[in-house]
Amino acid sequence: MSKTITHPGGDWGLHARGWYRALKAHNKSDNTARIYVYAVRQLGDWALAQPSRSKPTTSHRTTSTSSRHN
Repeated sequence: MSKTITHPGGDWGLHARGWYRALKAHNKSDNTARIYVYAVRQLGDWALAQPSRSKPTTSHRTTSTSSRHN
């Protein structure tokens, strides 16, 4: 049974589609690829709803200083 994969809009969708193709090219299972792309869709939907409308090429991980031990 094939399940439809919904990609986020804009640049997030372009990156999600490319990542999905890469996952399939590396013989990842349909379920794994679907779950990974679903996570990207959630992140992309969230990012597009933010006032700054982050793009996947400009998003990066930041380190929180509140969790550091001095």
